[in-house]
Amino acid sequence: MAAQSQDHHSKFVTLQEKRLTESKSETGGRRLSILVLYSPHALFTSTVMEHISSFGTYSQNDVYYATAVDAVDCLYDIERFDVVVIHYSVRLSLEQHISPQVAAAVSSARAHRVLFIQDEYEYTERARRWIETLNIDTVFTCIPDGQSEKIYPSSRFKRVRFLTNLTGYVPERLEKMGGYKPLSERPIHIGYRGRPLPFRFGDLAKDKYMIGYRMRQECQTRGIPHDIEVEEDKRIYGDAWYDFLSNCRAVLGSESGSNVFDDDGSIGRQVQAALAENPWLTYEQIRERYLASHESEVRMNQISPRVFEAAATKSALILFEGEYSGLLQPDVHYLPLKKDFSNLESVIERLSRLDQLEGMVDRTYRDIISSGRWSYKAFVAGFDEHLDSVLPVAGRRQTEMSSSPDYDGCYFGGLTNRPISSDGLRDAPQRVRSRFVKDLATTKSPWGVSLPMFRSGSLARRVYRRLPGWARPAADMALRRLRDFASRPPRSRG
Repeated sequence: MAAQSQDHHSKFVTLQEKRLTESKSETGGRRLSILVLYSPHALFTSTVMEHISSFGTYSQNDVYYATAVDAVDCLYDIERFDVVVIHYSVRLSLEQHISPQVAAAVSSARAHRVLFIQDEYEYTERARRWIETLNIDTVFTCIPDGQSEKIYPSSRFKRVRFLTNLTGYVPERLEKMGGYKPLSERPIHIGYRGRPLPFRFGDLAKDKYMIGYRMRQECQTRGIPHDIEVEEDKRIYGDAWYDFLSNCRAVLGSESGSNVFDDDGSIGRQVQAALAENPWLTYEQIRERYLASHESEVRMNQISPRVFEAAATKSALILFEGEYSGLLQPDVHYLPLKKDFSNLESVIERLSRLDQLEGMVDRTYRDIISSGRWSYKAFVAGFDEHLDSVLPVAGRRQTEMSSSPDYDGCYFGGLTNRPISSDGLRDAPQRVRSRFVKDLATTKSPWGVSLPMFRSGSLARRVYRRLPGWARPAADMALRRLRDFASRPPRSRG
C-alpha cells in the first residue's frame, strides 16, 4: 500500500494536467451526483471557502452541499448520491464535531465515500477510527508521498486508497488579479504576518514564528523598510491581505504542518502540564523532553497556500530552506534563507538586485500561477478523474435532486447548490419562517385550504411532501425544529 500511495501522487498530477482542457461534453457517460459535507463555521477563511467551493465550480459532475456539524439532521436521502465527500472543515480529530445523524447516514450509504483531511497530526487515532466507522473508501491526505503507510498502515486499512494532495491550490481570482506594482515602487522591502503556535506542534510551528521574529530584529538594526508582525492580533484578512502583499518587495515564509503526530493528545497534555508547573520553560527544553523523538518519524513539511498568494501578487519569496512539496526550487523560485540566518547578508544583497529579482518573480509566477498546474481547476479535474476510475458508468445512479436556490435549507441540514458560511446562516430562521408561510399560502388554491389551517402544523405535515423539493428543508425546519414558527403569524411589515 505504501508503494501504491507513493505512485498515486504522480498519477494525480498527470490526471490534473490531462483534464485541464476537457469540457463537460467530452467526459462522456452519466454524470455523478456528489454530496459535499462541510462545516459552515470554517468558511470565514478564504482558503477554506475556495477549497470547498472548487468542487461545485469546476467538477464535471453534479455537486450538492450540506452542513454536517452541530448535530444537524440529515434531511435528504443519502442513497441518491453516487459520491459523498467529507470536507476537511468537518474536523474528525474532534470527538463529536460531525453530526451523529449525518455520520450514521454516511456509514451505511452505498455511495463511494471520500474524506479530505488536514491537520492529521492532531488526535490521529480519532481520525483513524472515524475512517473505519464511516467506511471511507478514499482519503485525500496531506501526508507526503510514500509516508502515509506510517500513519495509516495497510494492515489496518486494507481497502482504503490514500492519495496525496496539497492543503490548498491557486484560486482563479489570483490568476486574474493583475495590476501589480513594479518591485521598485513597493514601499515595504520585507513583509510578513505570523503568530506564536503552541510548543506541541514542534519545529515547523517554531519556524513560522522565528523567521518573522529574527528578521524584524535584523531589519530594525539595518534600517530596512519592513512590516513584520508575529502576534495574533496583527494578522490581516480579506482584500487587505492582498493589498499588503502588493506593497511588499519580498515576503517571508516557511514550510507548514507538524511532524509531531499526537495519536491521543497525550503529548499535548504533557507539554501543557510542564508549562503549567514552570511557565518559563523554553521551547528547546520542551522539545528535548517531549518532542524530539517524534520529529523524525514522519516528514509532514508542506507548501502553504500563503506562498501561492505571494507569488500571485508578484512578490519575491524569502523562505527557510525546505522541500515545499516539490513545487519550489531554491534560487529558481525563491531566495533560500538558512534557519540560523548565517547567509542573511547574501539574501539582503540579492534583494537589492531588482533586475534579477524581477526575473525570479516572473519565473515563479509563470511556473506556479499562470501555468494552471496548481490551480483549483486542475485539482478538481484530477478528483473527477479518480472518481471515473473507481465508479464505472454502468454502476451510476440516474437521479434528479432539488436543492435550495439559496442558503435557508442549509441551516437545518438540507441541500444547497453552494457552501454557506455561518455568517450567512445567522438570520436564516426568520427567512425560513417567512418563506414557509408564503409557500403554504400559494398552495391554498389547489387544495382549497386556508392559510390559518396550515399554521396548525398537523395539516402542514400531511401536505409537506407535495411542496417543491427546494422548499422541503425549510418545511422540515418548521415541522421538526422550530414548530413555533408554524403557529406564529408573519412579522408585520407595517
